Amino acid sequence: MKISIVTHEYPGLYRCGGIGTACLHLARFLVQEGHEVEVIYAVGPYTEDGSPFASFQELYRQQGISLLPLPDGLAAHTYQRYKRDSYAAYHFLKERHYDVVHCPDYRAVGYYSLLARQQGLAFPGTRFIIHTHSPTFWHEVAPSAIRSDQLELAYMERTAAELADVVTSPSVYMLDYVHRQGWQLPRTACVIPNLQMKNSPILHAQACTPAPIAGFTYFGRLESRKGLPLFISALKLFMDRTTGPLRAIFVGREGDVPGLESATGYIRGSLAGYENRLQLEIHTTLDTLAAQALLASTPGQLVCMPSLQENAAFAVMECLDLGIPFIASDVGGTAELIDPQDCKLYLFVPRPDVLAAHMERWFGQFPQPPRANSFNAQAPELWRRLNAELAVPRTAVAAPAPRQLVSVTVSTCPPHPHLGQVLSALAAQTYENYEVTVRTVGTPVAAVLGPLQVQYAPRGWDFQSTDGPVTCNGEYWLWLEDLVLLRPAAIATLVQAMTQAGADVALPAGQAADGSICLAGGNALLPGLLPDAGPLAVVMVSRRVLDEVPAIKPIPPHPAPFINGESRSSWLARVALSGRRLWVVPEVLADLLPGSEPKENQLAYFQRLQGLAPYEEALLPVLHDLPRLAMSLQDELADLQEFRRPVYQVVRRQLRILSRFNHFDRLARWLFDSVRSVIRIGK
Repeated sequence: MKISIVTHEYPGLYRCGGIGTACLHLARFLVQEGHEVEVIYAVGPYTEDGSPFASFQELYRQQGISLLPLPDGLAAHTYQRYKRDSYAAYHFLKERHYDVVHCPDYRAVGYYSLLARQQGLAFPGTRFIIHTHSPTFWHEVAPSAIRSDQLELAYMERTAAELADVVTSPSVYMLDYVHRQGWQLPRTACVIPNLQMKNSPILHAQACTPAPIAGFTYFGRLESRKGLPLFISALKLFMDRTTGPLRAIFVGREGDVPGLESATGYIRGSLAGYENRLQLEIHTTLDTLAAQALLASTPGQLVCMPSLQENAAFAVMECLDLGIPFIASDVGGTAELIDPQDCKLYLFVPRPDVLAAHMERWFGQFPQPPRANSFNAQAPELWRRLNAELAVPRTAVAAPAPRQLVSVTVSTCPPHPHLGQVLSALAAQTYENYEVTVRTVGTPVAAVLGPLQVQYAPRGWDFQSTDGPVTCNGEYWLWLEDLVLLRPAAIATLVQAMTQAGADVALPAGQAADGSICLAGGNALLPGLLPDAGPLAVVMVSRRVLDEVPAIKPIPPHPAPFINGESRSSWLARVALSGRRLWVVPEVLADLLPGSEPKENQLAYFQRLQGLAPYEEALLPVLHDLPRLAMSLQDELADLQEFRRPVYQVVRRQLRILSRFNHFDRLARWLFDSVRSVIRIGK
């Protein structure tokens, strides 16, 4: 089979990271099994250490793996990097005809590709596998501000998994986690341990040298989530209870310690009072093989992995594979990697006093290395079985060309400078079964639009000077501004996507005058909290949704009416809260003329206020002001982050993510934490 692995992390290009390591071992295994493997590096031709990308391509070519950078040109410009990468990956993959595509869940690089397949736009015979390693709301467990883009990204990750053919997880723990989050996974959702292809068999002999424990080695990224402060606190407790010298080694890449710029500086500063007894070593630039070699060739050190959160850590698997004595936090899926009989001996509750007690227990002893869970060894066979199932071609039934009537509404305000271009683009559509209504606001039709009315009247197009209720005769209703030029295949593509996916609402991509691509993310991102522009400039809706989701009276002043006077974002928020999905069509179907981009003015602010109405209605009366506060706080956070003011760090530390809530409950928690943060900052 021809197989692609699309990832933001890959060893060498990016020194450290479990996702990249998992992708490398999977690629090696698939090559060993006789498959043609291409790794698509979603970051482009970038290397963390500045080495030429071509040198890594040659390195992996020698292992039978083709390494391809995601072309920058396809990514264009979007508002968020994760959208840009996912969009670029879709347009790159659809030209290369893979049998199977593997994507990690984190950063949703497969999202737009899976949307396109669901809508019948591409990949009729391709299978997609999503690997659940670290979804955004699980990964961002450390104190941080919940940004609106994180809500959108989390939705994209979840939707990609739900649309995939197969979802795999290296641990039962992570599969249970996403189930608790409400993910509706495909029928084939299974646990397959991470593969561990042998890197250097010589290390096994080095690792077996027994020696009494005379020091402790921290192994993992130097950050709070991996337990760095916990380890230092335990180490200080241990040294306060003992009198002899000690060797402490820190092996891991520099990470994030809240409020500090350097993890290395944090380590040295925290242990400043113990220099006379402590032999301190810090290694932050070692790659995977070099780190393993250091651990294996340093007898008398007990490796400690005090992580506060883990899925199925490769650090644990590497120590198991090399026979290195270690202890680790009993969190996440770590216990699944170790023989059940050894868990009580080598796993601990992640608290400084408990870890210090384990240090005292093993100091001076000759601990036997923990044994691996026998299930780990089944990973190659489990992948062989899955690949055998994936080798059966995916059958996609070709749907007949849709013929439904589409009612098109063009909303325009004076002075109508681009309306002639808009109507000309409408007249050039390849789809035939559509009707057009031009609705003007504030001016009589004949006074300004007489020539256009004469030109298009023979087509049966209707010109109205009214802001009354929208009428829709067709199966679908298409709304667009007078600053949007539809491309010739726009209506045909939208109808196909709506029909194939059984969609209620479709939002296509648009290209702005500066060449940037405007992409929506879907109904995750609380549409009512967003500015009313860009990705919402073209909307196609099924008639039943138009009938079933009523509009509300707008807050004046309001722009040209979208639906019975309500703004786009507000009405789409109601659609999302009603349980319907907003489908994004990842094809550029419209060109956005200057003036369609968001504007920071008073009118835009009133539009955003109106977008809050659906959430106010859904909350208890006592909480009605929270959406407005949250919107203001988001703007304030953006400003603070841009100027790097110290108070931004305070806000980041106070806003917490409680991932067990569904998307709406998480909003309520987010709003509550926002209020709490404002109070604390005020103090």
